[in-house]
Amino acid sequence: AATLQLVQTQMEGWKQMLSQEMKTSRHDLCQPLEDEGQRAIRLLRRLSLLRFYQYCLTDEAALRKEWERTKTSYSTTYSTLSDEMKSLGSEVADSIATQGR
Repeated sequence: AATLQLVQTQMEGWKQMLSQEMKTSRHDLCQPLEDEGQRAIRLLRRLSLLRFYQYCLTDEAALRKEWERTKTSYSTTYSTLSDEMKSLGSEVADSIATQGR
């Protein structure tokens, strides 16, 4: 009975630790997406809606140039959001796998 109680206590502690790790990981994964969303908002604030649609339809290079200008206030060590998300995903998976052992 004492052994079973010990195992149950350890399992509860492990579940709580993993739950906290998942909350932290979820926040870490959401942050780059929120930052990218803020970057898009900055772009749309800089351009009129008409200008945005004009660039989308006729001048993709100008739209890319405007998008790159928003990058100055978007600080990251990754070249793309996809690279950042892949890296964070790998870190999260490694962390959870390590703690699950």
